[in-house]
Amino acid sequence: MLDFLNPWMLAGLAGLALPVIAHLLSRRKFDVVNWGAMQFLELSRTTRRRVRLEELLLLLLRMAMIALIAIALARPWLSGSVAALFSTRPACDIVIVLDSSYSTDWAGDGRTPHLTARAWSRSLLDSLAPSDAVTLVDARETPRPALDSLTHDFGLIHTAVEELPAPNASGRLNESVLKAFQLTSAGTNLSRQIVIVTDGQARGWQSVDEHFQLQLDELREQATVAPEIRVVNTRAQQPTPVNYSVDRLELSREVTVADFPIRIRTKIRNSGGKAVSTVLTHLEIDGQRLGEQTRSVRVHPGGEAQVEFEHRFRRPGCHRVTVAIDGDNLTVDDRSDSIVEVAAALPVLMIDGSPHPDPTRSETFFARLAVSPPNNPAPWIAVRVVSVPEFRSDSIGSAQVVVLANVASLSDSQTEALTTFVANGGGLAVTLGDQIKPAWYNMTLFADGTGLLPVSVGEFAKAPTAPLPGQDENEPSPPVTIDSDSLKLPWISRFQAGSDDGFLSARFTNWYRLQEVAEGGETPRPRPGNKRRAGGLAPFRY
Repeated sequence: MLDFLNPWMLAGLAGLALPVIAHLLSRRKFDVVNWGAMQFLELSRTTRRRVRLEELLLLLLRMAMIALIAIALARPWLSGSVAALFSTRPACDIVIVLDSSYSTDWAGDGRTPHLTARAWSRSLLDSLAPSDAVTLVDARETPRPALDSLTHDFGLIHTAVEELPAPNASGRLNESVLKAFQLTSAGTNLSRQIVIVTDGQARGWQSVDEHFQLQLDELREQATVAPEIRVVNTRAQQPTPVNYSVDRLELSREVTVADFPIRIRTKIRNSGGKAVSTVLTHLEIDGQRLGEQTRSVRVHPGGEAQVEFEHRFRRPGCHRVTVAIDGDNLTVDDRSDSIVEVAAALPVLMIDGSPHPDPTRSETFFARLAVSPPNNPAPWIAVRVVSVPEFRSDSIGSAQVVVLANVASLSDSQTEALTTFVANGGGLAVTLGDQIKPAWYNMTLFADGTGLLPVSVGEFAKAPTAPLPGQDENEPSPPVTIDSDSLKLPWISRFQAGSDDGFLSARFTNWYRLQEVAEGGETPRPRPGNKRRAGGLAPFRY
């Protein structure tokens, strides 16, 4: 079948009329003047026929030149059985999409599918003709084309295949195919192919949705020559392989201090298999496997099991934490790593809003004594205390937490320094006292829910001194204490009922009621429930 790549260029065939028009105009009649000597110049009938034939041939030659130019610009091509009579194989534009997802590193057959795919790609490159053009797309989490366009220099693609990194993460084959379509659309050959070399796993296509199919259909419609898609499976037929993998690590804390315990949790997964398996799981610190930190985990086929370790770091610095299992046929997912930063002591800056000449009466005296006792040579928390006038942006230094201890208000430059500190990942604790200015907290730190505080400061409340309604007048009012049910966040759950530190039995005489912005508006509303919160920590109870 005859077809054209640029059929609109056939409009140039209208130019065939130009030589005809020029010929007709040249034959217009002129005035005849008889002259006696002309009888000796008259042409014979044979000569006249020859002249007319020459004029006709010249006219046809001019028309043929115009027709050939128009047809050449329209780029005709043959397909089907007719083309096979004139050519053994037309020149071809080829894009190789090579799957580099981590499953292609499976070594169960002695040679990984990724190595097989690279060898197959090299053999394909060796079989190409000089007129062919080719390029490579490495199908990873983000598709990586070897070149921005097709090339006739097969050596460049050979080098790209040889230098492919080891498989890792998930290969997005759908995005890689779309990229390959874009590359073939810039080709010049009449035959085009996209060759997907993969291990046949479905994971690389899991993100495929209707949008991918729509994009694919749109690219096929826009393509002058739609490429043929071929799939090469590099994994031999075999039973479903069994693979054990380690999930992402969950750390109880990413920043800690020396000799403070942290918990490391993860999940061991079993993909495939038909029986419950026991997997030995190991904890490694900075590449060193800890012999006493080994767990036996039983995992059901297609299931998962959680494993937990606890470790104390002895020296400050950044340490690599690894949970690993004994290697199987797919080693890339047999371990999971994370980084823990260990400080000599957690640096904390306390801004004292009510300093006093007598240190025991200052706002931060007891808090500092509790977290950094002077008789502890290696405290977990290193506290520095500054007053409000002394606080500047450079006062924060290496501190990772700033505490506003009964601070009345801050200047604009101090507030900006604190906002920048929190935006960069620093922690902020606010304790409310008798010196604070609620209007400043609400306008500057709360700022209608866009500031540093998640709640606004409401009215000042006091514990009742008279009996509650329905209570005997002679019976004393019950004390105001912290509600244990409100201490469910991980950082404060250790103070829930059952501990013997006396936190829940501490009595409070006054507190601030905190309010939050109502959904869809800026009007503050009390926290849900009829229990009140103090200091931004937890509800009270009577």
